[in-house]
Amino acid sequence: MKQIRTTALAHWIWLVVAATVGLFVLRSDPVRHAILVNLSSIQINQALAGNVPFVPSLGLAELAQRDDEQSLRLAVISQCVRDDFATAEVLLQRYTAIASPQQIDRMRFWITNWSLQLAGRGEETQADRIMRLQFVLGDDAMAYARMSQLYQSLGHTDRAEQFLAQSLALQSNAGTLMQLGSFYTEQGESLIQTDYHEAMRLLTLASRAFESAAQLDPAVFVYANYRLGDVYWKLNKRQDAVHAYRQAAESDETGHYAFLSWYYLGQIYSAWWNGGLDYELACGYFERALSIAATKREEAMSLSGIAAAYAAQGRKSEALAAYQRALRSDPTYEPAQRALDNLENDQ
Repeated sequence: MKQIRTTALAHWIWLVVAATVGLFVLRSDPVRHAILVNLSSIQINQALAGNVPFVPSLGLAELAQRDDEQSLRLAVISQCVRDDFATAEVLLQRYTAIASPQQIDRMRFWITNWSLQLAGRGEETQADRIMRLQFVLGDDAMAYARMSQLYQSLGHTDRAEQFLAQSLALQSNAGTLMQLGSFYTEQGESLIQTDYHEAMRLLTLASRAFESAAQLDPAVFVYANYRLGDVYWKLNKRQDAVHAYRQAAESDETGHYAFLSWYYLGQIYSAWWNGGLDYELACGYFERALSIAATKREEAMSLSGIAAAYAAQGRKSEALAAYQRALRSDPTYEPAQRALDNLENDQ
């Protein structure tokens, strides 16, 4: 009997700890996102609690009656999992009255993540209803941006664009402008082969959104310019693309988007820019990328760029050596292996 009670207590403690601690996992790592949503759906076992006299009853009804942050958070999430969004909204109104700004941000994150997961399962109505809980949290501009994110994930581009416009009408926010730029870029790229004029219009709108974001918030300056480099290149604004990539690369000493910007500058001068190729300059850019490469894959990309520039100049032995170095860095980097095979078979 003692063993049974000990096992029951251990199980109960695990449930409470998992549901409580798990809900604080609130950052962008996708694995932790999945853990968050899965743990949030754990139902607290009332019968098990009753078998452990000194553990207080924490049923859903009791949680909803409490006025502390943790109890209301669990009650809100439980109602969302049950698809009872009307009750969740009432509880969420009480929650916002007592929660700190940081706790509200965590709840905003959970609502967004759960809504997108529902959308991914095809449950559009439930996804919409839970995402609309964002409006209870006191930032309508953010709520509209999240609604846009939802409808973009569902492929409803017209509604996504409308929600973004509503968000920006309330507040000019760099994050929302970046979202808008990404939205127009995705739409424009999808039309390049079928409706070139409309694609260029959308890419122009994307460039304006990224430009505004870069001017508005230094925190997005590097990423915005990196995105601008890509968009300008597709708009045939070659010098503007080079300038944007250099802005991104030179403004961040070691970041991923700095690496990519140096790398794409190398690509521009070694392969992309007809009539403006400069292999020595390209190798210099690839070397800069190599100097800040943070992973073996990034090293392989940089070395493959150098090798391709050598090959284009007829410097076969140097190209072979660079490709071999690339594969020593990352043996799984297929572009390097294919290029090496082609170069070795070239008579």
